[in-house]
Amino acid sequence: DIAQVSTAATPFIASYLTGVIAAARPARILDVGCGTAVYSRIAAAADPAVSVDGIDLAESVVDAARAQLRADGLEDRIRLHSGDIRRWAPGDGTRYDLVLLLNNVYYFPPGERVELYRRLGGLLGELGQLVVATQTAPGSIAAAHLNLMLACQAGSAALPREGDLQADLPAAGFEITDIQAIVPTEPFVAVTATRRPT
Repeated sequence: DIAQVSTAATPFIASYLTGVIAAARPARILDVGCGTAVYSRIAAAADPAVSVDGIDLAESVVDAARAQLRADGLEDRIRLHSGDIRRWAPGDGTRYDLVLLLNNVYYFPPGERVELYRRLGGLLGELGQLVVATQTAPGSIAAAHLNLMLACQAGSAALPREGDLQADLPAAGFEITDIQAIVPTEPFVAVTATRRPT
């Protein structure tokens, strides 16, 4: 149900993502929590030279998405993996130009998000960027409904509170380079950030 609700934001995220890709011209993208690979496909369509790795916990969803990518002739450009991003790393030591965390950060407990961002930063190349897009709470009936649905799940899933991204990303070593409200009348933001030089 939560995954179905989240699809309403896809066109808005797609527009933002396409703009980021046009500006950054990434060669390699990692789509964290890729699910059905909807954003992996959007990224691949935005630039014919880009290759995408996607990772998701739901093995059956990844298997179905792989089969569809094969049928569509995209398996050479989009490779999907089953696993937990908190422990997964590409076997060949690949670094990414762009890491995507789109409409799913709320599945990670709030107390683990700074460490998650640090981990994702470690997968970025020198000039790589992280893109996070999410609804935040409070702010609308839709946000309250999604937050209630998340709270009813096992674990401690929850929408980030307004301002959490602006606090957590710098705490994880990132500098925010862009933040936009991307869904009209909703507290839904997209943030692009780069790692601060060490």
